[in-house]
Amino acid sequence: MELRPRSWKRGLVDLESGTSLGRLPPGLKRERTYFGPYSVVLYRETVVLFCNPEVMTKPRRQFPDDFLGLTVGANAGFLLSARLIAAAQSGKIHLSEAKGNDSNLKKLAAKRVDCYASPPR
Repeated sequence: MELRPRSWKRGLVDLESGTSLGRLPPGLKRERTYFGPYSVVLYRETVVLFCNPEVMTKPRRQFPDDFLGLTVGANAGFLLSARLIAAAQSGKIHLSEAKGNDSNLKKLAAKRVDCYASPPR
């Protein structure tokens, strides 16, 4: 057996097509039926929203209710919280995915997104 690094997207394609024996997922998404179940969470991630100052001129403490209509940037393929996904699917917020932190931070600085969802560093 040989361990080879793969981008997350490429690894998912390899796993789903059967050309890869396994992949260690950072989180469990039930819709990915090609992942075998595991019993304990391997890692619990915290996600924070970084927002433009103009967006935060009024108090926004409850997500998603205080963020209705805003556009939230996220990294493509990033495991998003169930609350963020549900808010996007219901149209309460708009989700804009980009490839990587740099792209999303540039979009935030250019005010193309109101907030950026990311793990704290």
